[in-house]
Amino acid sequence: FCNYVPLLVLMQGSVPKRRRALLVAGNLTPNFNTTSEHVTVTEGSRAILPCSVEFLGDQSVIWVNPRKILISHGDRRAIDDHRISVERPYIKEWNLLIREVRHNDSGTYECRINTTPKQTKKVTLSVQVPPMIISEMSSDRVSLEEGETATLICNVTGIPQPNVTWYKRNSRKIDGKKERIGTEGEVLVIHNVSRMCDDIYECYVDNKVPPAVSKAIRVTVDYAPEVTLPNKRIGQILGKETILDCIISGNPQAVTEWRRNGQLLHKGQKYDIDVFRDELQNSVTLSLRIKDLEKSDYGVYLCVGSNYLGEDEETMTLYGNDNTWSVAGPNERPINRSSDVMAQSLLLYVTVTSALAVLLRNFV
Repeated sequence: FCNYVPLLVLMQGSVPKRRRALLVAGNLTPNFNTTSEHVTVTEGSRAILPCSVEFLGDQSVIWVNPRKILISHGDRRAIDDHRISVERPYIKEWNLLIREVRHNDSGTYECRINTTPKQTKKVTLSVQVPPMIISEMSSDRVSLEEGETATLICNVTGIPQPNVTWYKRNSRKIDGKKERIGTEGEVLVIHNVSRMCDDIYECYVDNKVPPAVSKAIRVTVDYAPEVTLPNKRIGQILGKETILDCIISGNPQAVTEWRRNGQLLHKGQKYDIDVFRDELQNSVTLSLRIKDLEKSDYGVYLCVGSNYLGEDEETMTLYGNDNTWSVAGPNERPINRSSDVMAQSLLLYVTVTSALAVLLRNFV
């Protein structure tokens, strides 16, 4: 008996000699590369798992998923997942295409030919997931008092496991350059916080699968007020206008006021009181403007700042300048500097005149 083969017209050189020999001999066994492969894609993209078979003949190609469930037979899908299909750009290819890949698609797939013995090609699919911050499990705003411990949490997911790097934005500085904090991980602990720790912190999350993500966390540090005076003594002549400035820092921003002789000063015909806030430095400048200065305005003024953590105060002295009345103590009489100068000038005149008279008398 003769083993007949369908007649094929072959151009010499178009088929390798070994395969030409197989064709001539009628031995059409499938030529199947069973070398394992690894495919890595990003979640949401397309994955193509390669499988190439030559001289398949009447054999069938099937794909099974990592759970050993049949997903295709020939070029037909065997499961109800419209993301999956068999793609055949060339007659010898039986590639498995997965659209909109999910992380749970990961695993080892098998391309099989039902020969005896069975032939299998394994293709492992790895699905990478970009980093993501789980907001509901992460810090958003942390408020505490000086001396306490701050715990900042940046809960992240991603495949491979993301790295978390922490930065301090230094938003209170003029240049505003971010400062990397020498720690990594999802939790940042700041012990014994001070007002210098009051800032915006940022967790930067990256696993080399774009895009990287970040989250800002506001840390607010509360502390008692501190009152400072640019000048503790200031002089001004009568009839002029003068301004007393007082700077109060604190968080939350303090309740501020000027007092004199135990009485709270209010804005009115005699005084103007202005508040200039500096949110960047958590401070206010309390400016007291005294109009048409009188002798009774000279004396000691008290600047007070208070919040729920405490109170602070400083005193400023307003005194008379040259040719004005000076400040008198509680048991002292106000001194008129103009009268002093006139008296001293008269005494000098009398002294010089008397000396000249004596000199002339002796000369004569």
